[in-house]
Amino acid sequence: EFCSAGPDRMLAAVQKGIPQVIAPGGVDFIITGPMEQLSPEYQKRKVMSHTPTITLVRTSVEEITTAAKLIAKRLSESNGPVLMILPTQAFGWFAMEGRPLHDSESDHAFIQAFKRNASPQIEIIEIDTHLNDPEVGKVAVSWMKKMLNGRGFTN
Repeated sequence: EFCSAGPDRMLAAVQKGIPQVIAPGGVDFIITGPMEQLSPEYQKRKVMSHTPTITLVRTSVEEITTAAKLIAKRLSESNGPVLMILPTQAFGWFAMEGRPLHDSESDHAFIQAFKRNASPQIEIIEIDTHLNDPEVGKVAVSWMKKMLNGRGFTN
């Protein structure tokens, strides 16, 4: 598919036991071609022209739930420490309230599906902000430092 990361996305770090700090950036939209070439199905959704050749289409509740389950399954198989940061307000700039791809129902569906399907070994932190808030970055850096220093989730 157009701009697909492929079927092996996220597997290398999982299999190698590399510490991972994950956040759901970009899971809230599908990258397609030019706006004028959108399929009839996508024309019914929230869309945003990103560039003349790239249109972003908001993921449906069903699609984002499927993604959450797949991500939870893959991370649950990790041989190393994993932290999932879940920003509760939006997964990126385009999905913030008042922006073209805002859909809090879909975001909430991702969060709930991920939490239901993640193994207990995955540390989950919910932050009441959007993904691009500097606080998300601070939390990510702090936890990665802990993981790389071999302290896991104890400090």
